[in-house]
Amino acid sequence: MTQTEISRKIDAPSNVASLVHVIGPGSQIAFEDGYVHYIHPGALRNVNALTIRGLKNAKIFFLTPLTGNVVFPDSYRDEAAVLNLVECENLLVSNLIATNQRAFMPGNMILESSNVVNVVKSTVRFENCRFNSNGKICFAAHTDSEVELVNCDLNGYYFELFNGASKVTASGCNFNQDHPNPDSHSAIWVGSSHRRDVWNTLHENGETIIDKCIFNMVSGRSLVSGNGSYETKSTVQITNSEIREADATFGLVTWHKNFNSVLVDVDDHTLMTDGRDLLDYVATPNAGFAKFVNYYQPLTKDEVRPGGPNQESPIIVNGLSSVDV
Repeated sequence: MTQTEISRKIDAPSNVASLVHVIGPGSQIAFEDGYVHYIHPGALRNVNALTIRGLKNAKIFFLTPLTGNVVFPDSYRDEAAVLNLVECENLLVSNLIATNQRAFMPGNMILESSNVVNVVKSTVRFENCRFNSNGKICFAAHTDSEVELVNCDLNGYYFELFNGASKVTASGCNFNQDHPNPDSHSAIWVGSSHRRDVWNTLHENGETIIDKCIFNMVSGRSLVSGNGSYETKSTVQITNSEIREADATFGLVTWHKNFNSVLVDVDDHTLMTDGRDLLDYVATPNAGFAKFVNYYQPLTKDEVRPGGPNQESPIIVNGLSSVDV
């Protein structure tokens, strides 16, 4: 007769089950290290902003939207968005639909800001999320953060992605820039240096990697712009991506004397869907698709080029320096 073992003693944890925290209507909104958190419908009712600090090795699954109306004058503030992740480590955020209802207000740089998600000095992976901004900035990562965006939608007026001295990787994402009042700003802003007064620390350099993404630039005018110190550089790499519905005058990087310290590399698989050839330079009112695009004034021999008065740190796009255009 065969004997069947129906139970046995386990001397060590099997790691099959995880610690689970369910946040439902009426529950206290709290997060713990090492837990899987499920935020159920109704849990965020009357919550218009959420800041999570110091959380480690945790997963957060949003089963309900997060909506707020938030504006701050400083894009690098800890509480500059509807969702703020501050000094967090090894987080997964999934299925979040977040919206900042602050509407675009032309002529006021403070009121233009409508950040949705703000990542500060943290390592976070976002999966299958949708961020909706009605003004400047949609998703911001800064202060030596490391962020992954996987299969996410970023919808905004401009600066859908803001990277300040951090590493951001976006794969399988949609950048949707569609607004009734077209603007000359870009979809991606990069800053190669910034100082955090609260910690009295200087953060430098940055890396942005875009792969297999779609840029729907209905009201957008370029993909990238940025600046920083003359001693540092923001690198932007775009591969296997598509540029759709772009303006007749469009470019990879905006040409402006205030921009500098950016190195952009776009592969041959990233093309305009209408088949336009990539030129070196184009300026309004001329039509064309180019490495550099100027929306402000025609280029003259005396115009100051991007990179500073003496081009201390020029912008370089696919090997072409702004000094040589």
